[in-house]
Amino acid sequence: MKTPKLLKISCTQHERSGYGKDDITVRKYLETNVYYNEKGKAVKEEHFLPTGELETILVNEYDNKELLTTAKQFDEENILLHQVDFIYNDYQNIARQNHYFGNESTKHSIVFVYENGRLMREDIYEGDTLISTEKEYHYDDCENLIKSIEYDEDKNKKTVVINEYNEKNFVVKRVRDEVLEKDKRIYYFEYDDEGNKIKDLIYDYEDILISKTLYTYNEKKQLLEKEEEDLDRYLKTVNTFIEDQIVKSEVLGKEGELVSWMELTYDDDNLVVSQRYFARDETDSNEFRIIVEYGYEREY
Repeated sequence: MKTPKLLKISCTQHERSGYGKDDITVRKYLETNVYYNEKGKAVKEEHFLPTGELETILVNEYDNKELLTTAKQFDEENILLHQVDFIYNDYQNIARQNHYFGNESTKHSIVFVYENGRLMREDIYEGDTLISTEKEYHYDDCENLIKSIEYDEDKNKKTVVINEYNEKNFVVKRVRDEVLEKDKRIYYFEYDDEGNKIKDLIYDYEDILISKTLYTYNEKKQLLEKEEEDLDRYLKTVNTFIEDQIVKSEVLGKEGELVSWMELTYDDDNLVVSQRYFARDETDSNEFRIIVEYGYEREY
């Protein structure tokens, strides 16, 4: 597959400007430019406002192993807003992230500590001074993550997550304890014989079911339907595929009524060319209209 040098992402907004059916203002603008190197890595992104003004610039640098070494974000006047330097260990795992918020800021670092190839904790540094451990990770004999602990700046336990696995090493139960918020969520996951997740159940701290999600797949393991229901809403997403490409994604309501949908088109390289989003017309609940569309133009 060819590697583009530039990807242009345009946005066309269809905004209602009045109460008449045809009172629609169409505004098209260039939203993003993404520049790639010969290896297909994004080296620069330019993000624009709907007015056409430059908003931010992202610049990425890579080493000879194609690992991201530096990511910088600039404002419209090319003033540095945020820089992250990535340092890797011998196994090409990120060992340290150094953050700078502006040219004059103190180095703020996240150090990733490994033991026998497993990430054990994340430590926070200001300059070269250790401030605290932010996260800890614990594993079973099968290398499965069974517990993670997140701490606040005062070294109090903030969040504790405990995972349970089945014989295939799939997570079947997850308990997320928000210690400081005094809240808890319990998640149950079910899978089919192909390893596809087919059900999510979420219970609150009183053991009341608050959310349910069901998944349906075809023989290619493509997600055909996703049915979501919680205490406040119900949504069912139905995807249509042509071979390996999703070409339409519809959202249905509780009674099976169509709520909205998205359409996608592709080029000969199976890359997305357009995305179009439709919703009910504000002036006629029996009609739909396009709300927004995105175009993807590649230069080689």
